Amino acid sequence: MKLSDVKEILKKPINSALIAKGKLYESRLRMYTEPLDKDYLHKEPAWDAFDKFMATVLSEKKHKRVSDFIRYPLNSVDIAESTLTDIYKVFDASNSYFGYETGTENEENFQQTINDIDIVNFIKKNGKIVLKNKPNTFVVLDRNEKGEEYFLTIENNRLYDCGFCDDNKVDYIAFTHSYGLNEKGEKVEFIAFYCDEYYRVFLKTEDDFILVDGKEIEHKLGECPARMFISDEVSCNDPFNKRIPLTSVLSKLEEWQIFDIYQFYVNHYGPFPIIERAEENCSIEGCVSGFIPKTEEYFEDEVRRSRTIFNKCPSCADKSLIGPGTVVNIPSKLDKDQPDGAGILRMITPSIENLKYINERQNSLEDYIYLKTVGANTLLDNEAVNKLQVKGSFETKKGILMKLKPNFDVLYKWMVEILYKSQKGANAEISVFSDFGTEFHLVTEDEIQSRYSKAKTSGMPDVEVDTIYLQLIDTKYRTNPELSERMWLIKTLDPLPHDTFDQKSAKFTAGLITEVEYHISSRILSFVERFEIENTNLVVFGKSLPLREKLSKINEQFKIYANEYITAKQVIVSTKEGADVGGGGNPK
Repeated sequence: MKLSDVKEILKKPINSALIAKGKLYESRLRMYTEPLDKDYLHKEPAWDAFDKFMATVLSEKKHKRVSDFIRYPLNSVDIAESTLTDIYKVFDASNSYFGYETGTENEENFQQTINDIDIVNFIKKNGKIVLKNKPNTFVVLDRNEKGEEYFLTIENNRLYDCGFCDDNKVDYIAFTHSYGLNEKGEKVEFIAFYCDEYYRVFLKTEDDFILVDGKEIEHKLGECPARMFISDEVSCNDPFNKRIPLTSVLSKLEEWQIFDIYQFYVNHYGPFPIIERAEENCSIEGCVSGFIPKTEEYFEDEVRRSRTIFNKCPSCADKSLIGPGTVVNIPSKLDKDQPDGAGILRMITPSIENLKYINERQNSLEDYIYLKTVGANTLLDNEAVNKLQVKGSFETKKGILMKLKPNFDVLYKWMVEILYKSQKGANAEISVFSDFGTEFHLVTEDEIQSRYSKAKTSGMPDVEVDTIYLQLIDTKYRTNPELSERMWLIKTLDPLPHDTFDQKSAKFTAGLITEVEYHISSRILSFVERFEIENTNLVVFGKSLPLREKLSKINEQFKIYANEYITAKQVIVSTKEGADVGGGGNPK
């Protein structure tokens, strides 16, 4: 892009309206996902709209009173964090796969660059932030002073302008590069502008953008080295603002939060009885129904005039505030013969039906939010939920993650491709394989353990029990692949991995298993320990061998151990029998 065209764009940003809309959009997300205190929250652009809505539906006095009951951080943050725990499972699938193929050999330098950058962890780390409240984030390939490539993220608040091609690919991106001081010691801003030809950095002045010396670098990538982190759009007419799971429930989170504030306010007076009594005369001189009239004189057109001003009585001011122990005064209507105040005092107990309704409504809203974002709700905590409901919820949760994960598959592919072009040239060809997986950890370790125990006690087929056990291993040790593989090997080498000792003994007695199989299964852990002492770690052993050959070699060694037990047992039995037959000598 020509330098003159770049300066024209910087002076008149094309998509500034979309970027401003995005700032408000992300501000709404931060309100309900970040535990912000009062000072920080009230600086958010979205807070003004939130507060304005309450001011619209409440009277001025009621709005001020209810606002005093708002607690910080907002309680909706807890709901958002609960949904995010499940959403983040999109990065933890057990069958993820990444790779690439090129038409040339000796790609050690490129592979080393990929290892150094660690693209998968880059996406996982920044992806959690993006899915929380920063959907309009860009990923940019940049270079340091040494010319080494690295990726950085540019968030909506840092963005100056951006342009899109007809296929929604990024045409250019302009963002705040850094800040510095000029010769007068004044703070100045530097704006970066990256397009399909150059990396450029400008000094922003009051009326111009000055290209910084040495900051115009031709990259020869053939495209802008920038891409949005998320591909899913909020609207087909808006190529900038992107959709994340919480986007569709923002209005419901806002609704829940507003009623949570109302509920907190009502809870401070709703459950408590109200005292109704005869109104007492105010002790303040001149008080009439809570106001004290005061006559003032003033001049208008040189004519003396007077007016009456009504000031609130300080003694009566607090009587209208409702709270625990509220007293409501009513005018006394007594006969002259009755003593003052007699028969007027009574206790009014408020109905709790409205309080129940608010609780039920809030729970219903919370369930709706969970269902729309992660495909599950509090039904799953109910023991009465049947298997069909559980399966349906499981499939819904997986479907939501399956819809989300292609965003990161495409991003990984682009990052590897643009990195390869940066090193080999714009015409370099590379095939990238990217799959963040489909086997997500959608249930907890405790839930799988419970299913495993029930499957064993209910007599389910071994293949079903084995499937659940493999899922348990995968979930329990998902952060330690080596330990997960070791547990799988031990399970595979055990002839009866899911039987109790009594069950193994019964099968051996019935002739369903051999004595060697019985000893291997009963002593599997001691056999593994002995094998690793004599050889090496179970996982490392035979790493270069085909799996079938590796298992065969380990199993042969286990058979040797088992036969040693069998032989030793036979020796003990024959010795004992010999002692019983020839006994008769004198004890020594």
